[in-house]
Amino acid sequence: MPTSPLRQLLRNRLLVDPRRPPEHGRAQGHRDAEDPKERRKVIVEADLASLEKMSHVYDSVADAFQKLHEQHSVAEVHFFIDYFEQSVATTKIEIAQLVLVTSDDRLGGRSEP
Repeated sequence: MPTSPLRQLLRNRLLVDPRRPPEHGRAQGHRDAEDPKERRKVIVEADLASLEKMSHVYDSVADAFQKLHEQHSVAEVHFFIDYFEQSVATTKIEIAQLVLVTSDDRLGGRSEP
């Protein structure tokens, strides 16, 4: 069976195997590398060999979403994407406005300097 785009996307993400606890409480599928510019920072790099070994964990998720997507046309899927992107953007704007109103009310109707 050819690999679906969704399955490939899931395989390329940083995956943590939920069936096996990470060693020393650390997530699997990555390695830490020292930042050459700033010794206090750590660069997290994907460990592709480790990720490939774990990729099967999410195959059932990819299969389920593939079946879901097959029920809709490409145009419908694009509509869903557009709708949810606009919903998230609208929600962020409205929450930001609520925060401003709430902050203004706490200051007795005055805006912060």
